[in-house]
Amino acid sequence: MFVSLTNPPQKKTLWYLFLCALWLCVGCTSPYTTVRQKDTIPEYEAFIKKHPESQYLGAAKRRLEELHYQKAVEANTQEAYKDYLRAYPQGRFRNRAITQLELFAYRRARRLGGLRHYQAFLRRFPSGQFTQDVKERIEAIFFRKAKELKSYKGMRAYLKHFPNGRFRNQAMTQEREFAWKKIHNKVSAGKLRSFIRQYRSGKYIPEARKELDEYVYLDIESTGKWWLLKKWRREHPNHKWADRARKNIRIFRRIYPRLEKARRLISAGEATQAIRIYKRLYRSYKRKPIIAKLLKKDIEKHKLEGAVYN
Repeated sequence: MFVSLTNPPQKKTLWYLFLCALWLCVGCTSPYTTVRQKDTIPEYEAFIKKHPESQYLGAAKRRLEELHYQKAVEANTQEAYKDYLRAYPQGRFRNRAITQLELFAYRRARRLGGLRHYQAFLRRFPSGQFTQDVKERIEAIFFRKAKELKSYKGMRAYLKHFPNGRFRNQAMTQEREFAWKKIHNKVSAGKLRSFIRQYRSGKYIPEARKELDEYVYLDIESTGKWWLLKKWRREHPNHKWADRARKNIRIFRRIYPRLEKARRLISAGEATQAIRIYKRLYRSYKRKPIIAKLLKKDIEKHKLEGAVYN
């Protein structure tokens, strides 16, 4: 028997079934729909806790993270961004949060302006957007402090830390000037040799070589070794002291054998004979400053002043 769907009782039954189905569907989604309407952190947290197996769990978590980050942006403080990163260490907005924290740290370092503050920034953000600027500021501060020391050590420290730095040429020039001044506080042949060996060429080197030649000559002259003077003169034929060397070579050749004989006698315990030689030499050459100085040095070394001069 065919039943018409236009029958009123059957129509009523169909509408009832449709409304039941609609109610069931709405009932399943109504908690998330309510949360979406309120759109607050507490609502999403409560939903996630009460419905851990909901099909909307992922969407709820994503929205909750967005709200946490939005909260940090609105507060715009270091603590707010740190709170977000503590909650979502690998979150979608992690890089943005770190960028903002870096900006806060950079502004603080700029405000304080100290070397240690910039270094602390670099330790925290070794490869951030402000890294290059901070490195340049550290270098500038380091160079300024090195200059304030007014010492070649400060410039050397700068060049050690920044071998290819922006102030490299200035540092090298000032290091050389400070080193040259230090040498002349108490100049010696050894210090001059060290200076020439270190800097090799450029400013002060010609002057240093000239001074070294003179100090070497004076050192040789103080020994009385005529053959060394002869060698020096051969190496410096046009030096202003070449004529002085020639004269002293002639004198030293004459007295050096007797001086050596007196030294051998002292070593052998024959002080009496040695004193006679020193006396004769001193009487003959006491008016020649170079020879007198050499003799006095030798006499003082052997403690014969009383015996020779009286």
